Amino acid sequence: MHSVPCFKYISKAIVIPQHDPQFLPTVIHDAPHSESTRRVARLPYEIERMIFELVSNEHPDMIPSLILVARRVQVWIQPMLYDSVTLYEPKTAEKFLLAVEAKPSFCATHVKKLCLSGLVRRDHAERILHVCTGLTHLASWPVDSLSLKGITDLQPQHLSLNATRMDSTTRASVNFRLPLFSHVTHLEITDHWSAWSTWSGFDSMPYLTHLGFRLGNDKFSAVTPVLHDILDSCPRLEVLLILVAGSPCPSLAWKVLGDNRCVCLPCDRDRSGDWEATVKGESDRWAQATAIMHEQQSKSD
Repeated sequence: MHSVPCFKYISKAIVIPQHDPQFLPTVIHDAPHSESTRRVARLPYEIERMIFELVSNEHPDMIPSLILVARRVQVWIQPMLYDSVTLYEPKTAEKFLLAVEAKPSFCATHVKKLCLSGLVRRDHAERILHVCTGLTHLASWPVDSLSLKGITDLQPQHLSLNATRMDSTTRASVNFRLPLFSHVTHLEITDHWSAWSTWSGFDSMPYLTHLGFRLGNDKFSAVTPVLHDILDSCPRLEVLLILVAGSPCPSLAWKVLGDNRCVCLPCDRDRSGDWEATVKGESDRWAQATAIMHEQQSKSD
């Protein structure tokens, strides 16, 4: 029997692969029915699959055991194991990279949500992103620089990034016409306000509807002209989210900027909590901001 490389579970919701499909034990199979099992009524495949998928959704930590039940079960639920991946530690990223490069077409299809923390090595991040081209959600907060121009095969809809950490050449400006931004609807910029407040070209993202920045409580006046320019140049923008420290009034940004698309929410130092809510399908900051925006619109009508 082959050894099974293991990764780490971050939480119930964020599933980090525990078994690489390349290295699954060879004992997985749908064995022929014995005389005794033939006398036992068997559920239809559709119902059996529904049961395994329901259990896997409710208890992701059970997936590594469930995929050993039978080959058909492996086929049904193994994609769920790879759907949402959070890589906090270099060793975890290295093990995940082995799985990715062992089954590139599988991971390109089934890895949909990926978070790369600041501890992931640059070369590992680049190789993972080169393979996982089917991402819909990407959060990238690396310390080592990555070239934004080099990321040509990704078209996520949700993107959270620190652009100046990813690519030191972007401090003066970010080219939002790059392929990485071509399908982005929700963009969170985690760079310092002194960097993003000098950028332009936000209107070059054709699908952008939600845009978020981090800002110090006392910096509203410094960036007000910049935020007005963004609001004026992006008519498709539905929500401009400003994340500040403490417990701000949600309508603070609306009152300061005079536009009901503007919402203010607390900025947590630990960004992973909101990422977990996103991949769970729970109410994350974007959902909260959208609800507040609708409330502000109703008040201004």
